[in-house]
Amino acid sequence: AALLGNRFSEFKDALGNYKYQVILITDERPQNDEYDLSDRVIREFLPAFTKSKGAAYLARFEKWQEILERRKIDVVVSGLWVDPCTFWDMLAVKGFHTKPSFIVHSHNFCAVPFIFPNHEARELMAKYMICDGVAALSEIDERYISAFNKHVKCIVNPLAFDPDNVPDSTYTPDTIVWC
Repeated sequence: AALLGNRFSEFKDALGNYKYQVILITDERPQNDEYDLSDRVIREFLPAFTKSKGAAYLARFEKWQEILERRKIDVVVSGLWVDPCTFWDMLAVKGFHTKPSFIVHSHNFCAVPFIFPNHEARELMAKYMICDGVAALSEIDERYISAFNKHVKCIVNPLAFDPDNVPDSTYTPDTIVWC
């Protein structure tokens, strides 16, 4: 999210004006091992999604409302693509009086239905059907998700390093391992 936020914050229009105000909303304060943020990226915090269950969700809902109002947000891209909290976050955002769009940023979606037991997979599909759009990480995920949501686009994650500066391997069997 940080690298994509940095990238979007630097986009300019034809006149050279910045196109987007990017706000990175996280559940935790900055950690030591995080990617650096552009000075153009604003940081906000929500109560932790892991603790926002049942009646405890009210604090997270109220913080969503406060951030949406103060920052005048028109689009939210959520990286909580499989957490139960995503549904409630979507309702908090889409139910706000300015009606911001709620986009889910998914990760390797094709495998998801097969790792969750019964009803959880169906609930996940329903989330994808009612959100305003989905950002996928691969073209195959984009094609798969398009069965549930017609507003899906593949946006690959940016690299955290310059691939031209990676030394060539001295390993001779020419084997590539993709994890």
